[in-house]
Amino acid sequence: MSVFLFPIELCYEIESMLNAFWRGHNRSSAKSIRWKSWSKLCEPKKTGGLGFKKLPNLNIAMVAKQAWRFMKQPDALITRVFKAIYFPNPEIPDAKVWNNPSYVWRGICDSKKILKNGVRFRVGNGNHIHVWCDPWLPCNENVFLTTEIIPVLEEVTVANLMKHGNREWDQNVSKDLFNDRDFGLIKHIPLSKRMVEDVLTGPYDSKGSYIVKIRVQTD
Repeated sequence: MSVFLFPIELCYEIESMLNAFWRGHNRSSAKSIRWKSWSKLCEPKKTGGLGFKKLPNLNIAMVAKQAWRFMKQPDALITRVFKAIYFPNPEIPDAKVWNNPSYVWRGICDSKKILKNGVRFRVGNGNHIHVWCDPWLPCNENVFLTTEIIPVLEEVTVANLMKHGNREWDQNVSKDLFNDRDFGLIKHIPLSKRMVEDVLTGPYDSKGSYIVKIRVQTD
């Protein structure tokens, strides 16, 4: 389930078998009573369910972790292979399916919406964060810039928005480039006095990890 997306019909069929097993139903016995619906059983225990996972949600969350690894480990062999074939220029959030993709790549592309809803860069030195296409703003609703892209500045990194030799934002530059919403968010991002690396943090986890269990519970 962590390699490619299952057909939705297959997920429902497996869920049906799990539900039947839980109720103790088999072909040689009479049909058992359904005390609770499957959707109710999939609710967290604290809300009265049994904590079962809906397979479509679990499947897409596990596949999304592969896309997360591509972003987190750009120098890994598997990342370099997929990047050479499918996304040589854009980063993984903007990569396209293209023609005749492998089943694995198609599933990864379908799961990227999860990453866009939860992944964000924690700004360090700003050298590895692209201003326009990477998620880095401290806003739960939208971590991307809403200002229209300026073509000649498309490859600019966040480091270019800081004052050289001083660990603070160049607010004059940011105010000229971005709309009020983006400028207001940027100027309140704290900058470390040390030249630390940028860190990619996972969905709903403050330690920078992608947690499948947490991601499934939020769906």
